[in-house]
Amino acid sequence: SMLRSRVAGRGVCREAVERLGTLEGFECMWQDNNLSIAGNSVDLEIEFGRDGTEADVVKDVTLRYATHDMAEGEKREAASAVLKRVLTFGDDGDGDAEERVAAGEWKPVDAFHANLTRLARMDVLCREVNCFEAVEGVHESLQKVWDSTSRGTDPDLKLNTHTDTDTDTDTKKTSSGPESRFWERLCRRSSVGCPTMHRGKNVGLAIHYWADQRRLLDAQRTSLEEVLQAELSPSLKQSKGCSRRQVYNAVIECEAGYPSLRISKGWVGDPTVLPTQDENNNENNNENDINITSNDNNDNNDNEGNNGGEDTNGKVGKTRTNWLEPGPTLVSTDPLLPSSPPNVRFVARLEPAIHVPIVVAAEVYRLVGITMPQETRAPAAYDALVVPVERRPSRTGKGEGEEEEHVRTVPIFGQTKGAEDEVTRKKHVYSFHPLEHVPGYTVRELPFSHPRQIEEVIPLLRQYALLGKLLSVFQMSTSDNSKGKNEDDEDQESNDEGYTQEGHRMDNVDAAETRLNSLLSSTDKSYETKRISINLRTPVSSPPTLLVVFPLAASPSSSPSSSLSRTASVTVEVLADGRLQVPCTRGIVEIEHSASGPADTPTRAAEEEKKLCGLLGRVLETCEDLGLLVESACKYVRRPPASQLA
Repeated sequence: SMLRSRVAGRGVCREAVERLGTLEGFECMWQDNNLSIAGNSVDLEIEFGRDGTEADVVKDVTLRYATHDMAEGEKREAASAVLKRVLTFGDDGDGDAEERVAAGEWKPVDAFHANLTRLARMDVLCREVNCFEAVEGVHESLQKVWDSTSRGTDPDLKLNTHTDTDTDTDTKKTSSGPESRFWERLCRRSSVGCPTMHRGKNVGLAIHYWADQRRLLDAQRTSLEEVLQAELSPSLKQSKGCSRRQVYNAVIECEAGYPSLRISKGWVGDPTVLPTQDENNNENNNENDINITSNDNNDNNDNEGNNGGEDTNGKVGKTRTNWLEPGPTLVSTDPLLPSSPPNVRFVARLEPAIHVPIVVAAEVYRLVGITMPQETRAPAAYDALVVPVERRPSRTGKGEGEEEEHVRTVPIFGQTKGAEDEVTRKKHVYSFHPLEHVPGYTVRELPFSHPRQIEEVIPLLRQYALLGKLLSVFQMSTSDNSKGKNEDDEDQESNDEGYTQEGHRMDNVDAAETRLNSLLSSTDKSYETKRISINLRTPVSSPPTLLVVFPLAASPSSSPSSSLSRTASVTVEVLADGRLQVPCTRGIVEIEHSASGPADTPTRAAEEEKKLCGLLGRVLETCEDLGLLVESACKYVRRPPASQLA
C-alpha cells in the first residue's frame, strides 16, 4: 500500500495519471492531449493542456459507466465534476492553475488515486453483477430516509441559540442558503446520517453520519458543501474556520464476498417511517431510561438537554424506519448451471476509522452479521488507540513513573466585567489516566447485506467518534505546543520571531527581564494555569465515562475557613448516538447553612447540583471541549449566589 501510494509521484501530471491507471488494471491510451482510461464498464477520459506550462494541467474530465437508468455512453456529470475537482487546483483564491504549476506547486494525487482504486474494484466486480446500479439503489432508499426527517418536527429539538418561531426549522431555508439546523439533523435526527452521491472528494455513495461541533456549524450557517470543499483546499479550510472540525463518513462500495448484495431501490417502504410500537419501546428503552428521565427534568433549560431528542431509528424516539426485504439478485456464469447469488457484497469503509473497545467491536460486527476479523498481532489497549503514547509527552522528566502531561491554551470570553468580547487565554496542563486497560479495536470497514444494519451501527459509531473528539486535547505533541501551543493561537504564531531546537524555545528575549516584568505585573495570574486530570473509564456493561479533575478557586460567598482553593471534578458520560450526560459533579456546589437551620440544605444542594449538571451538559454539547467545560465550571463558582443559573 505504501509502495502503491508512491508509484504516482509527487503530484498530478500526465505520467502520474497514466501510471495510476495502469497500476489499477485499466487500459490507458493517448489521443493527442486526451488520456483514455478504460475498463470493463468504466470509461474515463482526461483532457490535458496543449503544451508548455499547461501540459500537466487538467482541463476536463469525463466519466462514463452504464446502469439501468442511464445509457453506456452518457456522461456522469456529478462524478466527472468530482474527479476534475481532485485533479485541479480549483477556485481557492491562490492563483490560476497554470501559474501555480509554473511556480513549482503540485496538486496532490492522493484523492484521485483513492477514487480510481474504488472505480477499479467496482469495475472488476461488474463482470458478475452491476455494482454501480446496486450502490445507486441503496442511495435512493437512504435518501428517502433522509428526506423523511425534514417532515414534522419534534419540539424537543428546538435550539435556544436560534430565534426561529417556526417549529419545522429544518425545512426552512435562510437567505444565506443552507438549512438553519442542517448539522443537528445530520447528527441527531437522521438515523442514517446524510447520504450523498458524488460529492466532495469521493466518487460514489458516502454517508455523512457525524460532525464535530455540529451546533457551532449550525450557528455559523456552514453548509456541507463548504466543509467538503475545505477538505480539498488548505487555504479555503483556514478561511472557513473548519481546520479543527471533522466530518465522519462511511463510503459505500462493493467487494468480493458473502452475504450477497441485492440490486434494488425498494429497501424502504411507503411510508418511509412508521410509529414505534409500545412494546418495542418498553423493550428497547431499558438502557436509556435514565437518559429520558434526565431529559425530562431539564426541559425548561434546553429541550434537547444533554441527551438528545428524537431518534428516528426506533430505539429512543417515536418512529422507526419501514425497512423492506427485496428479493435476491441471481446471476448465472454458466448456461448449464442454475442461477445463484453473486459473490459480491456491500461494504462501508469508514473515513476516518473509529477506535472502539473490543467488546463494542464485537457488537458492531454482530449487528452487521459478520464475524469480527482477527488481527495477526495482539490487540492494543483502547486508551493507547485514542491517546497514543507519543501524544502523552512527559513534562516533568523522562524517568519511569513520571506523570504524563500536555500543555494547551484555551481562549475564554467574558472574563472581565464590561468587556464580554475580550478574549482571555488560559493555560491548561492536562494529564491522562486510563482507569482500565481494556483491549481496543479499530473499525475501518463494515461489510453488510442490508442498509438497516448500517442504521443499527451508526449510534455506536457516533458515540465513539464523539469520545475521540473529547480526547483530542492530546492530539498535538508537546514539541508542537512549544512552537504554536494551539490552533487558536495561529494569529500569534506568524508574529513569533523565535524558533525551537530539540523541543526547547530559543529566542533573544532576556529571561531575567521577562521574569521581573511578570513579578511587577499588577494582574493576578495565580489561577491562569490549571492542572487538569482526565481519567478514562471504559466499563464493559456501561457507557464510557470521563472523570475531569481540576483545581477550583473559592467562590466570593465562601466563608474565610474555606477560602483556599480546592479540587473539583465533573463526570461526563458519552452515550450512544453521540449524546452527552453529566450525571454528577463534586466540589463545585456550595450551600451555606441558613440561620433557621440546615434542614433544607440537602434539598437545596440537590437542586443546585441538578441545575449545574444540566448547564455543564449543554455547554459540553455545544463546544465539545473539556477545557471549556472546566472554565464553565469555574465561572459558575465565581458568580454571586443570586445570579447562579438565573
